[in-house]
Amino acid sequence: METGIEWKLQAQRGIWGARQIGGGRTWRSLGTRDEEEAKLLFLKKYGTGMLPEENNKHLAMGKAHLNLVNPMLTQYTFGDLYKKWCSRGNVDTKRRKREDSQRGILALLKDYKLCDYSVEGMISSMASELPVTTRKQLGQLQRLAYKLGWIMMNFVQPIHLEQGKHEKRKTRAISDKEFDALIADVRSDEPMQGRNVAPKYVEERANYYLLLKLTGAAQTDGVLMKAENIDWKKKELLYHRRKTGSRCALQLSPSLEKLLRSLPQEGFLFPLLSQTKHTRRAEAFRRTITRLGFKRPEELRLHSFRYAMAEWYAKNRIPIREAQVALGHASKTVAQAYAKHAVTSAVHPENMGAARLPDIIDGASLVA
Repeated sequence: METGIEWKLQAQRGIWGARQIGGGRTWRSLGTRDEEEAKLLFLKKYGTGMLPEENNKHLAMGKAHLNLVNPMLTQYTFGDLYKKWCSRGNVDTKRRKREDSQRGILALLKDYKLCDYSVEGMISSMASELPVTTRKQLGQLQRLAYKLGWIMMNFVQPIHLEQGKHEKRKTRAISDKEFDALIADVRSDEPMQGRNVAPKYVEERANYYLLLKLTGAAQTDGVLMKAENIDWKKKELLYHRRKTGSRCALQLSPSLEKLLRSLPQEGFLFPLLSQTKHTRRAEAFRRTITRLGFKRPEELRLHSFRYAMAEWYAKNRIPIREAQVALGHASKTVAQAYAKHAVTSAVHPENMGAARLPDIIDGASLVA
């Protein structure tokens, strides 16, 4: 809808439409003869350009009631809400929120008041074009405003922020066969022909993928890992997730220990990759798997290594709490969701042993 143009609802030969106020007097059909349906369509498409006298009196009455509850309810802006929103989370989360609040529809809403009647029409008219992430963020902002007591009613109805089934981002675990093909391709000279890529970068990238495979670390946690995260005496890898701050601890396996000893023994384990942006690392991974022609490549991403690790725990019947500690998940529910595609079979009681069966449940010893 064009900005600066006002509209009013008007019927023409039985068909309801929007009539431009002043100017060219344009009339646009809403494609319905039903007045109630026309009102809803009009509010959705032309809500921000409604004739002022049609809603100003209602807005004034609403503000008067809000002022009786809390005079500040009519003063809070989205910019004020962003400050509260951006102050929650760890350093990386705060940075992402600040960046997101400065672009797209969030930037447009910054100076609008939370009680502004035109916000609903603006968001709902753009909802179908908004990225899923933006819709989730608008939902977060609305819930935060409720918790703060800054709004008495929704500034946008939740139905406009819902995520359709076709929009859900699917991620699957990378298989062992795919991983072997990935590493072989990365270390091959063929993809690098005609490109100015240092051999050290190639080897570092292959080792980076191997670390993700053996630890299930998130891509940023893995690339920013340092030698100081390794306790050689305890044979343990310990770090905290940058996204949530949760603790991740993993005992060194022979394969993981061999890899870590081949990496720098001070500072970043991946000096070159640690200087690259996460988008560049993701794009390099995407190009490789696309070239290799993997099945359903759109479901593979660097996060697939976390799914693979969770499924590995499930397939080997290791208690779910072990996967929680290794992957830094806050609950069993999240850990189980990551491993839900693992194909497992129940252990027969005879194979478990008569002595073990009555004493162990889900890996936990029973206490008399």
